[in-house]
Amino acid sequence: SEEGDGSRQRLLLEGHMDVVPVPEGERWICYPFSGELRDGRLYGRGSADAKGSLAAMLEALIAIKQAGLELRDDLILLATFGEERGHIGVQEAIKRGLKADMAVVGEPTSLKVCIADKGVCRIECTALGKAAHAGRPWLGINAIYKMARLVLRLEAFDETILRKREHPLMGNPSLAVTMINGGIQRNMVPDACRIHVDRRIIPGEKLEGVKAEILSIVQELEAKDSDFKAKIEFVYDNPAAETSPKEPIVAFSREAVKAVCGFDPGISGFEANCEMSDLVGYAGIPTVVFGPGNLELAHAANEYVEMDEVLKAARVYALIALKACL
Repeated sequence: SEEGDGSRQRLLLEGHMDVVPVPEGERWICYPFSGELRDGRLYGRGSADAKGSLAAMLEALIAIKQAGLELRDDLILLATFGEERGHIGVQEAIKRGLKADMAVVGEPTSLKVCIADKGVCRIECTALGKAAHAGRPWLGINAIYKMARLVLRLEAFDETILRKREHPLMGNPSLAVTMINGGIQRNMVPDACRIHVDRRIIPGEKLEGVKAEILSIVQELEAKDSDFKAKIEFVYDNPAAETSPKEPIVAFSREAVKAVCGFDPGISGFEANCEMSDLVGYAGIPTVVFGPGNLELAHAANEYVEMDEVLKAARVYALIALKACL
């Protein structure tokens, strides 16, 4: 980090070092960890999500140092691990007393300034039945049939309730059943069926309310069918976050983008869950998300980042730092 005398305020630049795996058999135009440069694009796993941002932050700090500028306030770079595994790195930093007056999280935003992100709640639901021989299914309780009712009810909840809720920057919340598993033998009535549910949360929705809605749906089915029994486990959650557009970090970021890129980016929402949620929700730090790269390329084959965007992002990060700390 580059530190001033600490008498005024502290700016945090934050990005994650870890990446998601490359699935076996996924087809790339180059080795996924080569960092190959082609036609102005740097290819490789994590190039957009989010090593491009982290490299630009490092370059910004180097430029400030080499320019011999003495900062009035503190400028900190935090490079975390475990973002793709539940944000464990930034959460550990917060537990250890991480403090800042404002923060920029580096993620692929296509050089847009994002002041909100989505939260997430992951749920494991298990329908419990009774095993029996498939030749005499009436002697058992088919857990797959019971789970099918829950899946359809969750689908209806997403389509009729969640899609009517809206945030001006983040759009609608959502719910998706992403995995299902049931039965252990072809000729047995299954006594258990399990699904995994991914619930995306918009600012204004509280985690307690999100969980209560899921439990209410299950209880509704239990009340209608005495044979319906389910176990619900909330596996992971992270709240949605939003920073007021009146916060200084928002103005600093927009002004920096306009100076470097020649346009006012306005304000946008980051359509995924990122470490902004932790910095805002658990540390109370006004935060924006900004960085080079396209979010649609994250976790995808042939992920890349435009080097021109990385260089522009480095200038933007440096200018934000000067506006906040010089």
